[in-house]
Amino acid sequence: NGIPDECELVGNDCNANGIPDDCEPDCNANGIPDDCETFTDCNANGIPDECELVGNDCNGNGIPDDCEPDCNANGIPDDCEALADCNANGIPDECELAGNDCNGNGVLDECELDGNDCNLNGIPDDCEPGVGTPQFYCVGKTNSAGCVPFLTTTGVPSASSTSPFRIVGNDVMTGQAGFLIYAFKKANLDFHGGKLCVKAPFQRSIAKLPKGGGSGCTPDTLRFNFNTRIQSGADPLLTVGQTVRAQWYQRDPADPSGFADSLTNGVSFTICQ
Repeated sequence: NGIPDECELVGNDCNANGIPDDCEPDCNANGIPDDCETFTDCNANGIPDECELVGNDCNGNGIPDDCEPDCNANGIPDDCEALADCNANGIPDECELAGNDCNGNGVLDECELDGNDCNLNGIPDDCEPGVGTPQFYCVGKTNSAGCVPFLTTTGVPSASSTSPFRIVGNDVMTGQAGFLIYAFKKANLDFHGGKLCVKAPFQRSIAKLPKGGGSGCTPDTLRFNFNTRIQSGADPLLTVGQTVRAQWYQRDPADPSGFADSLTNGVSFTICQ
């Protein structure tokens, strides 16, 4: 304008740096130098946020993208990416997996509980051995038929299901009564020439006679629908989330070990809803 800058400073040098205000950066063109007005500067680069929005505000919320949450550090704000968010909390699933993906399948634990958390404890069944799927342990005692009786199960142990959960003793003695014993702790104790797989104190079912249906060493099986026991209320400890251990005990008059009995291996299972 033909006037020396030093002659235009009176009332025109808000930051007292010897430069007229109208020659200073003024990104929003409001006549006030940027460093003389109070403005939001989320990234502390000296430029008002409102002056950095062009091409840098993907969600149009008035905040520069580099100041938005970016949990995966890829330079794109979380809410501008088409990322899975199964729990709808605004945080991409991939940023919440640490300590929340027990089976390492890339899905948050809380998002795979439907039909997969039978004891309602917030942990997927496949991350808890014995929950949802019974686990077999211990060993059976060889009976006088030369067989080693063993357990199988069918169904799901449940406090509400109308379907049975059968605990089946296979390769058992024909015509000899047996009963299921159960407790809440495992054992592996020497007993009558075999192994006691449940730890006292334990409960027992009514005596049962074998039925056909076997296809192994002997044709007979011992069967008990444990859901009837759970749902009867006879044992108040049989509640959702309780882990149970069980095995069959059977008479065997010709027991080679001389104790006149036989034992299967053990099974461990958790009661579901």
